[in-house]
Amino acid sequence: MNLGLRWDFTGDDHDLTGAYHSADPVGIWGPSGVNNIFKPGTLTSDPAGLNPSYVGRIHVYKPWNVSPQPSIGLAWNPTYSDGLMGKMFKGGKTVVRAGFALRRFTEPYQFFWNSASNSGYAFYQAFNLSPVTPGAPLPATGGYYAGSYELGMGQPAPYTLSPATYQNVIPESNETFFGYWTGVNGIDPNIRQPYVESWNLGIQREIGQSNVIEIRYQGNRSVHQWVKLNPNEVNIFENGFLSEFKLAQQNLTACMANASCAANPSFQNQGLPGQSPLPILTAAFTNPGGLDPAGFSNGTFANYLNNGRAGDFASDLAGSSTYLCNLIGSANFSPCALNGAANPGHGYPINFFQANPYNAGKATGYLTDPGFGDYHALQVDWRQRHWHGMQFDANYTWSHTLGVQPGNTWTGAFRLFTMRNLRQSYGPTLFDIRHVFHANGTYDLPFGKGKAMANRGGVVDRVVGGWSIGTILTYQTGLPSQLIGGFRTTNGPASTPFGDGPGGFDLGDGGVVLTGVTVSQLQNAVGVTAAPGKTYAYGLDPAKYKPLLSSNTVAGTSSGNPFIHSPHEFFQDMAITKTVRIRENLRFSLQTEFENVWNHPVWGAVNGNIRSSNFGRVNVIRTFQNGLLAQGERQIGFRANIEF
Repeated sequence: MNLGLRWDFTGDDHDLTGAYHSADPVGIWGPSGVNNIFKPGTLTSDPAGLNPSYVGRIHVYKPWNVSPQPSIGLAWNPTYSDGLMGKMFKGGKTVVRAGFALRRFTEPYQFFWNSASNSGYAFYQAFNLSPVTPGAPLPATGGYYAGSYELGMGQPAPYTLSPATYQNVIPESNETFFGYWTGVNGIDPNIRQPYVESWNLGIQREIGQSNVIEIRYQGNRSVHQWVKLNPNEVNIFENGFLSEFKLAQQNLTACMANASCAANPSFQNQGLPGQSPLPILTAAFTNPGGLDPAGFSNGTFANYLNNGRAGDFASDLAGSSTYLCNLIGSANFSPCALNGAANPGHGYPINFFQANPYNAGKATGYLTDPGFGDYHALQVDWRQRHWHGMQFDANYTWSHTLGVQPGNTWTGAFRLFTMRNLRQSYGPTLFDIRHVFHANGTYDLPFGKGKAMANRGGVVDRVVGGWSIGTILTYQTGLPSQLIGGFRTTNGPASTPFGDGPGGFDLGDGGVVLTGVTVSQLQNAVGVTAAPGKTYAYGLDPAKYKPLLSSNTVAGTSSGNPFIHSPHEFFQDMAITKTVRIRENLRFSLQTEFENVWNHPVWGAVNGNIRSSNFGRVNVIRTFQNGLLAQGERQIGFRANIEF
């Protein structure tokens, strides 16, 4: 039995210059107050929340000094000789092993940088120099010739500073409607250090004199993983917008049933049978000069109504300086005044749609630690020690990996469906590979001196002796892929253009409706169909299955986003080695390595976005490890060694 205890003292990632600008929790949640979400009309009394800011700081979260990490391991080699136990464990050929460990880890630095610096937001404070064409006279105010300014030289005049002085505190209102595309980002100052609990139980049995088989269960659970949440999720429920959205749908339906109205479609209440007043939308479309009926005939808004996209509609209203300011008024919200003329508005609360309207229409990225994951695996391993020149290891793993975890990105983001219940985002992780068969081994060819064949020294041994081959072979089931409907029927807003915000592009997806097909049937249909002349193939036939899948169009609901697993993956590496003994203590070896020896394509995840023209497509994986291509096209390498 082994017992252990490790204790780390881990400092926080930080910027020594204090130039990283981000929002603290007050700046993330804004006028609604920290942790207050979906409470329109309830405002904080904190002045900093009523006018939130980005702040340049050295430290944004606390270090971790209380971090005990225990471990325990047990190995038991029973040696019974009598009775039932003697029959099972006679000869001491069986070992039972069990263990548990807790280990803490640190998340990638990029997670910290994205949130602590707001993706480099304040780096745009800079000085700019205006060059002069070589040979032309310098302006009276000074300057420099193009190409003559080098690092370390003094700043020549004229130069401009933007802003005029460096700002350590930047009001979020500066960027509300026309500013930086990433929105507001920040880190929980009390964010916890993630850790993994792992446990195992296995039994090993010697078979013959050269082989051993081991069967074991392996379990892991990660806790406090860093994920980026979106406290600025658009609200359509508590503020009554969903009810009005449904009335607007009825108004549009009534209009289309009337020939005169259908000629110029509008969801405005025109007194037709089945139509109702729309006070929220009427306020949003009423400018200081009066009602603008164009809002009711807006083609994009009509599309939202026809497809149940209440979340998209609310996001557009929440992010528009015109519509939002019409609702709330410039006297209540300084960005409205900054963006244009005074607007009396209609008295709706500034957090009507979002907790932090200073980040209007955009997601706020709050890096905190609710992430977790579970891994459970049954593993079978057969090992053979060196026997007649051959040794190998073959193993099989059945496993399942579920969680609420960061995606395979450098952002810390994950596919977030709603802040109302993070459990709805629980599902297969990006590396949920159910079945894996792996084998590796080497074989010394039986030729040359001391071997079964051509057992001679001299030239014969140097030519045919000393050869060995090795291989690594992997066969595994495919990566998980989630079906995406593409309509936000409950919330929003969308993330940033580069997927840097919470949840990637699938934030609040309304789900997919299956007609005449089950998830199991879709999974059974997954394969690889070539697309001649293309660098991709189809893992799911779009012509056959896309017509059976549709986006959920029921406002305020989600029909779910089932997972399927992509085509299986197979790859094999091989090596051929020739060793020549120069003298007793000096050997020369030459090795040729073939990575992906059969040049077999390794397929990635199936495109599950049913509204994409690329639905069903799979691409060949080309990944790089330590600068070298792995699991891509066949690579051949050579290596020579002198051993002494």
